[in-house]
Amino acid sequence: MTRLAPELRPASEAEIESSVSGLLLRYGWYPLKTDAGQVTRGGRTRKRGHIETGFPDMTYLLALPGTGLCLAALVETKTEKGKLRPSQVEAHVKLQRQYGLAVHIVRDVAEATALVTEARQLVGALKEAQALREEVRRLAARVDELLDERDNHQIHKVPQVKL
Repeated sequence: MTRLAPELRPASEAEIESSVSGLLLRYGWYPLKTDAGQVTRGGRTRKRGHIETGFPDMTYLLALPGTGLCLAALVETKTEKGKLRPSQVEAHVKLQRQYGLAVHIVRDVAEATALVTEARQLVGALKEAQALREEVRRLAARVDELLDERDNHQIHKVPQVKL
């Protein structure tokens, strides 16, 4: 059997996953391989752990600055012609219906780049909201100072009595 050079054949799912992970790592995402719910030994696949069969291949986590929380992207990697198994369709529908979570089917690095762009926009909006919140706090503190000054000025003001 003759094999094509890697640049002449379509990328495998593992190659796509590796490229996607490399891209997301460069942008600060933490990768979690989530297909650990299954183990294959001797040609038989068995369930292991608590991750449901059909759960997306990868979960990527990105820190949300100043919160201690993270943004999560559930990613199912497929080749150009790859199709979801019925268990994957079922799991993805459940994630959407019960939890409002979208699973991103990624077939190439360009689709992963779109995730990076969307996440950067969300993080940017969060930073803007945090900056506005700090400005509101600063202004509220200044208003309190001015009100205190006014109140102190009125207390110390001695009324003048005309005789």
